[in-house]
Amino acid sequence: VVLPKVFALAFTSDMRLSEPATSMLKEMLELRPNLLLNRLDEAFREAFLALLSGTVHLGEALSSQQLAGLGDVYAERFRKQKALRDGFLRKALQQLQRLPSGQLEDRFAELAALGVLDDDSEPSSSRKEKPLAQLPLRQRQQLLYSQFIASAISALPFIFENEPLLLIFECNHHISLHAGTLLASFEGESTPKDPPSPEQVFVDALSVVSCVVLKGVMKRDYNLSPEQCATFNPREIRQERIGRSMAMFNRDKEEGQTGSVVRNRFPAAEWLEKVLPLVERFS
Repeated sequence: VVLPKVFALAFTSDMRLSEPATSMLKEMLELRPNLLLNRLDEAFREAFLALLSGTVHLGEALSSQQLAGLGDVYAERFRKQKALRDGFLRKALQQLQRLPSGQLEDRFAELAALGVLDDDSEPSSSRKEKPLAQLPLRQRQQLLYSQFIASAISALPFIFENEPLLLIFECNHHISLHAGTLLASFEGESTPKDPPSPEQVFVDALSVVSCVVLKGVMKRDYNLSPEQCATFNPREIRQERIGRSMAMFNRDKEEGQTGSVVRNRFPAAEWLEKVLPLVERFS
């Protein structure tokens, strides 16, 4: 019961709360990191709900400070061992691919009723405002949660090539499973006996778009070639450290970042632009 709450506190922008929560979390996981792995879905949901009161907006990236605690815990308790690292990354990515909704809906609805979400940053252009304003509460929650999880994953401090390559590999697998079916259904080329509901189509399409954007970020920011992505074997034991290209060095220097500092790499505004056609169609 305690662990997901402490995990959520590590995401707060108030360092007086996030720093002791991060230290406590690392102590709790020192001997048993699987405690978090086994409850990572619940922990991410708690963190998401804790951030909803004015700090999670569509099309806006989370601050590096909000993601620093997660990066610290990942680096200290999961990154050093391949099995733990891969397990963490896969379980985190599953939150993006499956978009759990039932566990979030009641509390999300309560926050909406209290007016906590009224100031959600509806983008300024009229083209975006209308479909987002008409979007049902469940789909709005799924958009926000997708953006939150993708931001958290992209900000993890990777030092091995296998880390972003594993994410790309899993994203490609997910896209290959769902994109073709979605496209065939959209173009009327397939008529399954039990067609998915519009709500399920929304979830599947949103997860595919989010995976496309996330894998693009991994390839670009870690300077990974198409050949590296195509030949990657997740069972490979050898661990190659990430080579920092001059472009990566200059970008981090401009942003005042170093290799050990968490940086939110997820382009939330770009992602929202790609998701907008889906939102318009559903609305």
